[in-house]
Amino acid sequence: MRFHLIILVIYVSCFLMFRTEGKYISGILKSDSDWQFLTKFCFSPSSGSLQFNMKYPVPYLTQNMLLYWDKRNFWESVYKTDLTCTEKESKLTPSDLQLFRLRPGNNDIPGLDCKTVRNGSQLQCNSQKFSFNSARPRWWYIVISNCNTRNGLLIEYEMWMRNGEIGNIFREHFSADEIYILEFNIAFFVLQLVLLILAALVAVRLRRKQLLHRTYKLYLLSLSLTLLSTLFCCITYLSYGSTGYKSVELYYLSAALQSGGTLAQQLLVLLLGLGYSVTCGRLPAWATALISALLTALTAGYTALFAVEAASADPGLVYWRWSSLPGYCLIGLQLAACLAFAACAGRTLARHRAKRSFYGPLLAVYTVWQLCLPAGAAVCAAWVPAFMRARVASGIDLCLMFIAQLAFLLLAWPAIGNPCFPYDLKTSQIGAITYEDAEERAAVGRDLGAGGDIDVHGGGGGGGGGGLGGMGKLACDPLPDGRPFAQFSLSQSRSFIGVPANNSSSSLLLQQQKQQQQQAAAAAAAAAATPVYEEIRDCSSSVDRYSAYSNTATSPRRPESTLIGWSSGGLGGVAGVGGVSSGSGNLLYESSDPARVQQGGALVSGGYPSMGVSSLSYCGFPTNERRRGGSRPSLPV
Repeated sequence: MRFHLIILVIYVSCFLMFRTEGKYISGILKSDSDWQFLTKFCFSPSSGSLQFNMKYPVPYLTQNMLLYWDKRNFWESVYKTDLTCTEKESKLTPSDLQLFRLRPGNNDIPGLDCKTVRNGSQLQCNSQKFSFNSARPRWWYIVISNCNTRNGLLIEYEMWMRNGEIGNIFREHFSADEIYILEFNIAFFVLQLVLLILAALVAVRLRRKQLLHRTYKLYLLSLSLTLLSTLFCCITYLSYGSTGYKSVELYYLSAALQSGGTLAQQLLVLLLGLGYSVTCGRLPAWATALISALLTALTAGYTALFAVEAASADPGLVYWRWSSLPGYCLIGLQLAACLAFAACAGRTLARHRAKRSFYGPLLAVYTVWQLCLPAGAAVCAAWVPAFMRARVASGIDLCLMFIAQLAFLLLAWPAIGNPCFPYDLKTSQIGAITYEDAEERAAVGRDLGAGGDIDVHGGGGGGGGGGLGGMGKLACDPLPDGRPFAQFSLSQSRSFIGVPANNSSSSLLLQQQKQQQQQAAAAAAAAAATPVYEEIRDCSSSVDRYSAYSNTATSPRRPESTLIGWSSGGLGGVAGVGGVSSGSGNLLYESSDPARVQQGGALVSGGYPSMGVSSLSYCGFPTNERRRGGSRPSLPV
């Protein structure tokens, strides 16, 4: 899948986007213009405050500090327009502290002290703390101007913008639209850490059972990237809250890790939707091409999203990354990925009926999740006000990701009482099953009424020394005596193994009696030449034996299991775990509720001595009992 390379591309792209900013700002502004934007900040309604120190050479008298607010179309009417400097200044009201004249002896604004220093060569203006009072949080845009200058602008500035008391790490330096982002990330960091610990414990259990598939490892990767994302976001905003400086390098690294976690989760659900590691271990070429195309496009979309924001975002406007061309394209790609997943998972759900308990919740939960990803971005861009958009978007992203990851952990929890557990086949078995094989098995299982898939990994021979048998055969293969297996399974196994018979029980009894009478005379000869089909039930210490000769069905119905195939036997061997192989073979069966028999899948018995008689045997286990190891008894035929 090479997914680590995709994540690396995002990392490298984001490391190139380095710049720093903060809501303690300082520096020197030099411009040839007479009106220059400096910074912006969203002040809270009652706790917002501004304090500044300004210094500039006397030849640049008189420079001004202007404050524009976010009245509808007010800032847009002056920013990057053809209005003159004087016309832009005339839109402000000095009495409302929207225009500060930085000149000696200015007594118009209480709390502003301007005086000449350095032998009268420089003007220095120091202010007290000015408070902002409004009905709601508002964006304020700070500009330096000098409409009478012929030399442009030159000013050294130092500015503190606050939304809380000094020392309050959660409020002081945060813009009003960013308040609660730090608290959100701390809370979800703790939740993600707990989730990752639980997922790691589950991984240990799955590994012991040889059920730690690649899709679960991909899930662990998604959890790890999301946890690192919230960690770096916490570090970014803790530093911002304590110093007033915001490292955009760490901010973009956190966003890249979050995007990587989302991509890993999307890849996970696409693979599961196709049945990878659940019903098959190898995908066809068209599925690999589909996933590769979607993941490449999504990765390029996220990279372009951050690159455009870093390179072309206008600092004089409240920018939202999803309100850009890459953002709109990425929303479309996420919708396409959602449709692809829904189509693949719906097809798998329809074909693999035994997996309905897993694919039903998977399809419902992750279709909604993938729809919410672009929907949340679109809602924030279109309807959430700019003064609260950042924190709302952060909360939505964190909640959606946590719910998606928690849902998969619940589905994959390896408990006996969990009917949704997806991993039935071991990692050593699943790799040999192709997508086409899984489809064929599912089709045969539906035709025979098995309600699910077929395990074709049969074979004689005990685990302790018997020879290995051949690969299992599907129902389309003939029995050793030449008769079609499907004919046998339909005419006989429907009554003696548990698939409902076409006839009623009374007519079946009459048929059986009639068949027994007709074959009574040739029973001895038929026994020597006709293969014997036996069912061995080996549970606890009891052994039940049922048999069916030719077209006669004499054993009672077994609703726990269904005949679905056969396999050839091994050659020779000695007693060992799993039984003895002596030239016999196996019939394969599958539980009607495979999720409750060793967490699913068809069970195959070990070989049994044939005593010179051509025989096939299989072992059935009821759904309320677990299979046990050890040697199996030798049964005379």
